[in-house]
Amino acid sequence: MLSIDRAGELISCVRPNVKHRLSVKLRIGYKDDFDYLVSFCRRLEEEGVEMITLHPRTVMEKFKRHARWEYVEMLKKELKIDVAGSGDIFTVSEAVKRAAGPWDAIMIGRAAIKMPWIFAEAKQEEDLTVMQRSFQQTQRHGVIQGEGCNPSNRKINIEEVGCRFLELLAQYQPPEFHISRARRFFYYYCDNLEWGNYLKNQLNKEETLSGIEMVWKDFFLTI
Repeated sequence: MLSIDRAGELISCVRPNVKHRLSVKLRIGYKDDFDYLVSFCRRLEEEGVEMITLHPRTVMEKFKRHARWEYVEMLKKELKIDVAGSGDIFTVSEAVKRAAGPWDAIMIGRAAIKMPWIFAEAKQEEDLTVMQRSFQQTQRHGVIQGEGCNPSNRKINIEEVGCRFLELLAQYQPPEFHISRARRFFYYYCDNLEWGNYLKNQLNKEETLSGIEMVWKDFFLTI
C-alpha cells in the first residue's frame, strides 16, 4: 500500500489470469489518510478489481483499537464496485447488525475460526427478526400467529466440529501444513471450552493429526 502504481501494476498482471471475481482485502494504510486510501482503491478499481474488503485499522495499529466502520461507509460512497467491511465482529448479534449496514457485505475473521457456526446462527437470527416483524404486521391486521414462528435453538457439538475440521484438513491441505493449521485452528476452538488452556497445551504436544484427534476426543470423555 506504500505505492499506488506498484499495486496497480500488480493487479494489471493478475486480472487477466483470474476467471472469477477478483477481490482485494486491505487496511486503511500505513497511516490514517482517507484521501490516500480512496486514491489507492480507485486505482485497483480501474485495473479490474471487483470488490474491496476494508479492515478499517492502519497497518501499525494491528488490533490495538476498535475498527472504524465509518471508513467502510465512506469508502463505499467513493467507489463504483462492491465494498465489504471487516473487524471486531465477535458475536452473532454483531454479525447481523453489521450485515444490515450501508456496505455490500461483511467479512468475519477470528470469530469465524473460533465459532465456524456463526454464519448459520446469524442467518437464523436474521430470519427470526424477519418473522417477528411479519408477526407484528399481522397482529395489526387481526391475524393470529401460527406455529413455527420461533426456530428452535440449535445445539453446537464442538467435539464433532473439531473432528470434521481434521477430516477436511487431511483432505484438502498438503501434509506439511497439517500440524501448523491444526494447532492454529484448535487454539481458537479451545476458547469455547472450560479448561481450554489445559487442552491447548495437550494438543500442542502432538505431532500427528491422529494424535490431535485422540487428545481432542479424550477431553470430552472427561467432562
